[in-house]
Amino acid sequence: MPHALIEGPCTVRSYCERFESREWRDGDRVIRTVAAFVGRDAVSALVECAVVEGYLRQIFLVLLLQKREGVLVRLFHGSNPEKTEGVRLCLARIGQEMVAQDPACRWGQHTLGIPVPPR
Repeated sequence: MPHALIEGPCTVRSYCERFESREWRDGDRVIRTVAAFVGRDAVSALVECAVVEGYLRQIFLVLLLQKREGVLVRLFHGSNPEKTEGVRLCLARIGQEMVAQDPACRWGQHTLGIPVPPR
């Protein structure tokens, strides 16, 4: 299951407060973050995402989970999209937005299988 740990002072709460729906296009691939839903405890959130890659259209949820060392970004266990490059890029884009929260944030361990986007 692809995931990424964003280390540092970034928080789920901060990401959700600043959340704006975004769209990235690359050829016939479209990646969109639609909405973010923060949990009552503010240590977890779900991000609704849509990825279109040619004929394949997928809608799924990404889980953000606050950990002691940072924020874990992974597919929500209730979602089961095909783990395409577009889905992995979607997780990377969300991770990139987490890293941008604070200059002290950085990419930690990840299993995205793609180069992580630069800061």
